[in-house]
Amino acid sequence: SFRGTWDHGAPDVAQYRVSWGPMGTPDKLQTIVDGDVNTMVFNNLTPGTLYEVAITAIYPDESESNDLVGTERTLLTSAPRNLQVYNATSNSLTVKWDQAKGKVKQYKIVYKPATRDAMEQTTTVGGKTTNVVLQKLKPDTPYNISVAPVYAGGEGGWITGSGRTKPVSTVRNLRVYDPTTSTLNARWDHAEGNVRQYKIFYAPADGGLEEMTTVPGNTNYVVLRSLQPDTEYTVAVVPTYSDGDGGRVTAAGKTLVRGSARNILVYNPTMNTMNVRWEPAPGPVRQYRVSYAPLRGMKPPETIVVPETIRDILLERLTANTSYTVNVVPLYADGEGNPIEGEGTTLPRSGPRNIRVSGETTNSLSVTWDHADGEVYQYKIIYSSTDGDPIDEYTSVPGQINNVVLQPLQSDTPYKITVVAVYADGDGGQLTGHGRTVGMLAPQNLRVSNEWYTRFKVSWDPAASPVLGYKLVYQPTESGNPLEVFVGDVTTYTLQNLSPGTTYDVKVFAQYDTGMSGALNGEGTTLYLNVTDLTTYQVSWDSFCVRWTPHRSATSYRLKLNPIDGSRGQEVTITASETNYCFNGLLPDKEYNVVVYVQTPNLEGHGVPTKERTMIKPTESPTEPPAPPPPPTIPPAREVCKGAKADIVFLIDASWSIGDESFNKVRQFVFSTIGAFDVISPSGVQVSFVQFSDEAQSEFKLNTYDDKALALGALQNIRYRGGNTKTGKALKYIREKVLTPENGMRRNVPKVLVVVTDGRSQDEVKKAALDIQQYGFSVFVVGVADVDHQELRNIGSKPSERHVFIVDDFDAFEKIEENLINFVCETATSTCPLIYLNGYTSPGFRMLEAYNLTEKYFSTVKGVSMEPGSFNSYMSYKIHKDAFLSQPTSELHPDGLPHSYTIIMLFRLLPETTTDPFAIWQITDKSYKPEVGMTVDGSKKTLSFFNKGRSGETQTVTFDGEEIKKLFYGSFHKIHLVVSPSYVRIYVDCNEVEEKPIKEAGNITTDGFEVLGKLMKGDKKSAAFQIQMFDIVCTVTWTSRDRCCDLPATRDEAKCPALPHACTCAQDSVGPPGPPGPYGFPGIKGPRGERGTSGPPGQSGPRGEPGPPGPEGPHGPQGPNGLSIPGEPGRQGIKGDTGNPGMPGQMGPPGVSGPPGAMGPPGARGLTGNDGVAGARGSPGPLGPPGTPGAPGLEGKPGKTGDNGLPGSPGIKGEKGERGDMASQNMMQAVAREVCEQMINGQMNRFNQMLNQIPNDYYSNRNKPGPSGPPGPPGSPGERGEPGPGGRSGFPGSPGVQGIPGERGLPGEKGERGSPGVGSQGPRGFIGPPGPQGDSRTGPPGSRGPEGSPGSPGRPGSPGVRGPPGPPGYCDSSMCASIPYNGQGYPEPYEPENGPYQPESEPYVPVAPVETGRPEDEFEDYRMGVFSSEYAEHMRWKRSLPENSKAKP
Repeated sequence: SFRGTWDHGAPDVAQYRVSWGPMGTPDKLQTIVDGDVNTMVFNNLTPGTLYEVAITAIYPDESESNDLVGTERTLLTSAPRNLQVYNATSNSLTVKWDQAKGKVKQYKIVYKPATRDAMEQTTTVGGKTTNVVLQKLKPDTPYNISVAPVYAGGEGGWITGSGRTKPVSTVRNLRVYDPTTSTLNARWDHAEGNVRQYKIFYAPADGGLEEMTTVPGNTNYVVLRSLQPDTEYTVAVVPTYSDGDGGRVTAAGKTLVRGSARNILVYNPTMNTMNVRWEPAPGPVRQYRVSYAPLRGMKPPETIVVPETIRDILLERLTANTSYTVNVVPLYADGEGNPIEGEGTTLPRSGPRNIRVSGETTNSLSVTWDHADGEVYQYKIIYSSTDGDPIDEYTSVPGQINNVVLQPLQSDTPYKITVVAVYADGDGGQLTGHGRTVGMLAPQNLRVSNEWYTRFKVSWDPAASPVLGYKLVYQPTESGNPLEVFVGDVTTYTLQNLSPGTTYDVKVFAQYDTGMSGALNGEGTTLYLNVTDLTTYQVSWDSFCVRWTPHRSATSYRLKLNPIDGSRGQEVTITASETNYCFNGLLPDKEYNVVVYVQTPNLEGHGVPTKERTMIKPTESPTEPPAPPPPPTIPPAREVCKGAKADIVFLIDASWSIGDESFNKVRQFVFSTIGAFDVISPSGVQVSFVQFSDEAQSEFKLNTYDDKALALGALQNIRYRGGNTKTGKALKYIREKVLTPENGMRRNVPKVLVVVTDGRSQDEVKKAALDIQQYGFSVFVVGVADVDHQELRNIGSKPSERHVFIVDDFDAFEKIEENLINFVCETATSTCPLIYLNGYTSPGFRMLEAYNLTEKYFSTVKGVSMEPGSFNSYMSYKIHKDAFLSQPTSELHPDGLPHSYTIIMLFRLLPETTTDPFAIWQITDKSYKPEVGMTVDGSKKTLSFFNKGRSGETQTVTFDGEEIKKLFYGSFHKIHLVVSPSYVRIYVDCNEVEEKPIKEAGNITTDGFEVLGKLMKGDKKSAAFQIQMFDIVCTVTWTSRDRCCDLPATRDEAKCPALPHACTCAQDSVGPPGPPGPYGFPGIKGPRGERGTSGPPGQSGPRGEPGPPGPEGPHGPQGPNGLSIPGEPGRQGIKGDTGNPGMPGQMGPPGVSGPPGAMGPPGARGLTGNDGVAGARGSPGPLGPPGTPGAPGLEGKPGKTGDNGLPGSPGIKGEKGERGDMASQNMMQAVAREVCEQMINGQMNRFNQMLNQIPNDYYSNRNKPGPSGPPGPPGSPGERGEPGPGGRSGFPGSPGVQGIPGERGLPGEKGERGSPGVGSQGPRGFIGPPGPQGDSRTGPPGSRGPEGSPGSPGRPGSPGVRGPPGPPGYCDSSMCASIPYNGQGYPEPYEPENGPYQPESEPYVPVAPVETGRPEDEFEDYRMGVFSSEYAEHMRWKRSLPENSKAKP
């Protein structure tokens, strides 16, 4: 071939005609190509020939150009070069060469053996291939090889070479090894060449049939099987190629011998076991198979296989008294040896011996016996009553136990008991015994002692049999429902809450498992609590008096006066020192019934009645009614009260001791206070007026008036009611009836309560006042005249100097009016309402209540559930994923946030809480863009606070570190985030962590929302977490007051209040030790006391030697078999011991032996590999849920008494006490006389108590208190405490040199209207009686009656026996334990859970300056401080000043 190329002619050539052929020949080849082609390849030409080529251009008009002629010669053919023959095998040679010139179509290869007569063979390959493998050659033979190229025109030149195949090969290193009794292993090294397989020939060496097996050519080992034992074999291996077999290699090997065990021996038989022993079989025994079966019967044999090292075994679980045949067969690696046989017989079964029945009770018997011989599987116990129709009941115990307690049985019943030994294969012998249960014995010898007004102690001798306990049934002898109490296994019990002066029938029953014994009867009578010698005197037309002989234990008397016709009467309570009382304001000529009740601090006796009729009323001249009051003048608002927004309630004392005139003064005081406010409406101040005596009455509600004039006008229509002073009841009424949304109470506005009272409350105040303060009220209290200072402190908020006011009389209101109004208006204008937190009233926001997350309302909030908090008694709220709790900012913070505040939050991050950043709390605008908030980031373990600065930019401070990381560990933690205009400080669990600077914040928008748990990314999506507390306090100093008592890790029980809902008992509650009291007089020798409780354990003795193991305790009996009809379900039995393993099942027949698998030859042991690289530490697993609270630990042993500590340092000198009021000499003498009488009577009271052995402690059947211990050593001085309550009045001293003023004494109880003297009553004058009852409302008071003529002086009455003074204001636990007091079950005055409140300072006691005739120098300690300009105006009337305010010369 060759290529021809030409240049184009004219541009419009349509085609070219190409003609070519050998030069000088007429035959030409021809083709037509397009006009744009100018080259062409001419193929299939003759080599070495000259060709002529002609090109003719053809135009569109079919005209043609002249031919363009050219010539070219093809090349000549050539031969391949460099022939090579290599890679010889026994049947192949490889040939290769270099490419021949020209276009070779293929190569021809011719080869034949070098011998003369050999036949020639030919093969071909493609023209581009230059090598070939010649196969199927003869081994060890020389070959001649020729190669020529083949062109299209014929063959080219030849090239010749030669090569020789290799001779045929054999395997190498054949070995026969590892013989058994029927196998031999053979292994060899591979033969050379491509071996297709190996043939293995084997036959006995001494002659026999030769057998053959094959393995693939890539395998070099074989296992020869099914050989004869103890025989020598010849083994030959031949490799097989594709063209035939290779050489044969031979080796020899011998199989091992096979035999049987020898000298079998069956010995040592028992009822269900035998031993088998034999001597070993010859050869490499792997195991022995032992088969055994009874000689008679169809039971299949059982088999045991043991290693060849064991030749003595124990056959178990055999049938008693049975002959067995035993076979032993040796097992080799490839088969079994010959069996050897033996025989043996088991022993017969036996039964238990020596049965004993003991331990008789009302419902049980104990049974013991000696064990039966052999291995007993269990003992079956059959028992039944021998009375009537016996029904057998069954129980069982394991075979290693030889005793049982049969229960429940019938009392006083004989029983027959049979014990059967049960073996694994059946029952053995049995043994029978008899026993009888005892009857249900009653207790004996009932005694009643320690009688008191509400209790007495019942004692008895115990029943002779063990009991579950005792039941007491008691009821009044005359009438009443019986009461009962189960007291456990004790022999004394004190019956409480009995009626005074009442005889009770008492029955004591012994409680057994099977029922109850008969009753032990007796009687007991409580002490009488009533007055005697009740008489009337000084009877007139509108009054009469009663008197009586006092009761020694009375602390007050309740008098009830009722007309016989059933109309409204009177009721009054007076102190125990009064033994008479006069009823006034009665109707003439009307018969009345008077009942007098004796009262103690928590008891009231039966009433003693008497009747009296008033005289006929004389005729009086009519009086003119007074003119109606003029309409009120509306006073202007004060500057300090403008802008006030609050709910204000006035609670006014309207008891008898106030009177109409004083009530009008109080009403005018309220008029002035309301008049100081700017706006009375729902957008400003709302006011309510409540007066109280025996009951509280709301004169108008918070939402009654929305106009100042209407509210002031309503005040003038309020009428005085009268009655007793029940302040606690009134406070409770305020909390439950006045402070409600339906009565106008608003959320998140300051709430103020103003209380005005003139004396001591006649009910419990402390708890009701605390409830009001905890509800968030700021309570101001005004006390008039002789009031109880401590009671006022309890009612008022803290600090007391701001909230407690005291005046001498009702005319002195104007002296405190301005300060009180200023304080009230300051509270009402605060942007932060008051909340009660940890015993303090502080400005702030209860955020959980704002979201309705309270125990009462949480169920109305979607996506919230209540769960136990940091303690089980605290409740927390789980906010679930995407709950998205939000509230409008205008409702929570209508005036925005204060400049400085503290965020208090107790929360827990849960395992399912997201690790994405989210805001636990944040304030957003109406588009939910954040403005202020606190965020946590679980991925970075950080907590951040952000707000907007004054210029609107968002500023963020982020806290991290180890303390912050604790928040993400899954436990509850408490956060205090203190935010000020210049810094943000964080506390974790009451420990300061870090402080960071920040710029002053701008105000927030109030048209947005406040959201809990909002994710920082995503619209209205929130995270899951648990929250227990969330408050915002409007101060930066709150953290100093918080002790984190609500966290287990930081709680100090000595300093923290009791947990909420915690159960406390009066007889067991222990407060901090008080100071040692004075030594008392030695008492008389008392009667012999009951046996005391066990003392503390002594010091540990030396360790004793280990004792023998005790016997195993009895097991619970099996329940009786049911009858044919279903009965009531029995009680659940005691859990039994784990049962013995069941008997083995019968062995199945042996299966057909499968063919043995091919055993591969053991490979060579490989080298130990290197240790791998240690894996990466796994990520920590998710935090598990909190564990359940652990059970309380055991009570520790009492510690040793410590050594006396060093004497404490002297305490700080106390402040000078308040100066007592000036009094006349007669008054001082009366006070001194009263104090002396109180002290003498108090000592006599104590002495009488010792004589009468009145119990002073509530009896507990758990532990009787021992004698008082010696006074403890003086403790280290504590921090200076807040002032305590005032003491009793001291002795009046004679006038002399001015001494250090004593502390102001605690005033006595508020007295009601004083009773007249003992003498006869003079005629009544001055104020006339109240007018008759009007039709629809109280009429105007009557006009002043004419002055009556003075009555003749009454004859002095004989002095009555003065009653003992009332006990101090506390509750003796021996008198009030378990008795409801004040409706709350408290045995003493209520104290908050965090302990009694200690006032921060003396109460605010403003009084008017006193004019006196004493010399000025006697007042020099007071004069300079009282009128000093250094004190605010409202402080200048303080009755006492600190000692350092004394004037200096």
